[in-house]
Amino acid sequence: EMIAGGIAEAVMDLVLYPVDTLKSRHQALLASSAVGGAAGQGSLMREFASMFKGMGPVFLSALPAGACFMGTKFLMEMGAHQFTGRATHGALVTMFCSATADVVYWVVRFPFETGKKRVQVGRDPSTASALKRILKEGGGRPQALYAGWRTVLWRDVPYDALEFGFYELSRQVITRYRRRQGSGDATNAKGAGKAKSESSEDDLESALAGAVGALVAAVITTPLDVVRTRLMTQPAGVTDLYKNAVLYSGVGDCLQKIVCTEGVSALFSGLRERALIASIGGAIWFTAYE
Repeated sequence: EMIAGGIAEAVMDLVLYPVDTLKSRHQALLASSAVGGAAGQGSLMREFASMFKGMGPVFLSALPAGACFMGTKFLMEMGAHQFTGRATHGALVTMFCSATADVVYWVVRFPFETGKKRVQVGRDPSTASALKRILKEGGGRPQALYAGWRTVLWRDVPYDALEFGFYELSRQVITRYRRRQGSGDATNAKGAGKAKSESSEDDLESALAGAVGALVAAVITTPLDVVRTRLMTQPAGVTDLYKNAVLYSGVGDCLQKIVCTEGVSALFSGLRERALIASIGGAIWFTAYE
């Protein structure tokens, strides 16, 4: 479970990192001058290469974070089986176990995710320099690396709960549909050909269910994703370099300032990129994991 979870997370991050960079730049106010100016002065290839900056540390952190997520989820589901005395569990149990595992996931992943966001929007040249700057701006306090921690939990705990819950429901619907449509053909298939066909259908089923579950969860939680990006990319304090930057004191303050100054639509900035990341990422993740 842990190995499969780590590999699935790393593969998804590797494939979708450029799209995630575009989403972060759309959502972060500080990206407009830092990234736009550099892109305008450089070549098209340099602009394209900037979309991959910071990917290495994030890719490496995805392996242990994904492993911790699936390991925790597996142990929680084992406990649920023993508690209920049932060999299987429904979508609600899956949602609860996924939400709990997500907390452990972000304990491992959060500092690297913060560094990644700052690199993506042009605040820092590398993840290492981003983490150093965060510590410096935060007065050397390690907790500065977890600025916006609660926002991530508020976004990702319901996101993963919804994603895995809708994944289970989608699998059940697709499985019932396949049984009704293929009941007559199944008796005619034999041997290796049948096994190969069933394997391919299982992969397609995982991809489709994963895409649906992730897409629904992404649309619902996009406003919290915008708030998370703003909090993670803002300076830890007012500096000469960012003296005109808008600072947020927390989730509520960030939501209020965005709505009042930019409108409700700003809470859904980057929705297209996020929907693309979620649907493709869900298909990749669940297919790789299964």
